[in-house]
Amino acid sequence: NLKAEIVYVNRKNKSVLALVDNNIAANWRPLHNVQLFDGNQAVVGPNGLPLVLPTMYVRVDSLRARIKFGTGNQVPGYVKADTLGMNASFVQDLVLRPVDDAKRDYGQVQAVLTGTYPTWSFNASFAFTNLVGNLFSVNGYFNPEGQEAGPFVDPNVALNYDGKLPNYSPIELKFRATTQLPWKLEGGAFASVISGDYWTPTYTVPRSTNYRITDSLGTRVDLPAGLFAGINGEEIFVESRGSRHLDPQGTLDLRVQRAFRFKKTDLVVGAELFNTFNGSAITEVKTSLNNQSSSDPSSLFKAVRLRQNPMTVRLSTQIKF
Repeated sequence: NLKAEIVYVNRKNKSVLALVDNNIAANWRPLHNVQLFDGNQAVVGPNGLPLVLPTMYVRVDSLRARIKFGTGNQVPGYVKADTLGMNASFVQDLVLRPVDDAKRDYGQVQAVLTGTYPTWSFNASFAFTNLVGNLFSVNGYFNPEGQEAGPFVDPNVALNYDGKLPNYSPIELKFRATTQLPWKLEGGAFASVISGDYWTPTYTVPRSTNYRITDSLGTRVDLPAGLFAGINGEEIFVESRGSRHLDPQGTLDLRVQRAFRFKKTDLVVGAELFNTFNGSAITEVKTSLNNQSSSDPSSLFKAVRLRQNPMTVRLSTQIKF
């Protein structure tokens, strides 16, 4: 008995309900080409060079206070006259409403082939998945960890926020088979191959970072930490979302078992071998650019956090009445 099936799913979510600050344009102002320092040492970016953020937003009240009473051009890109168009205070007008820019586009093609025969059976599947957008789910929650108010309240969170969403593998193959073996044994095998989840380098704004901008004359201008006091703890995507992906991962699991019949009771004894070839693909890395130290390899960007579980043997006994 052989059966084939192909399934195509295309689910688009737009204008998702989200938290919005109606005053977002008035509450924030951009800074450009901001270089970050941890003490006197430049923060290392994902490419191994000093981290320079093309755009970064600061609260309008913090910026206005900095340039209103200063002399000269204390913040490159702004002059004292700019304070005439800035609010003196940071006032949010928060509402919950559908947002045109809030979207999630999920598409998947899945092919399945199954076969059932007198002494053995199998199931094979292939899936190609594409998940892009700026929301993890259709309910409007932006961050599954519950941090931040979202990209429609905080423009720093909206930087590079469109792209490939995490927690899925674009290509996935699975194969499962069971068969009857000699000596009344039953055997099974499960194999899978995935291409690796997408992930994005991030930088979380700390309290102790120093900031520097190069002005139009090429002069490096140090900026006060107070200018960034209102954005401590914000996580910024420093590359387009989903710009990187984890290693491909393959695994093979095997199982053999035998059932013994004692009157009305079955005793099933089995042995399983997981990750038969002891694969060690990386399944999690350090995605944050914060707190890197050359003396501690585990603190560096892309440092390995998790690998596949090693080869494991499990013995089991079941009693069925």
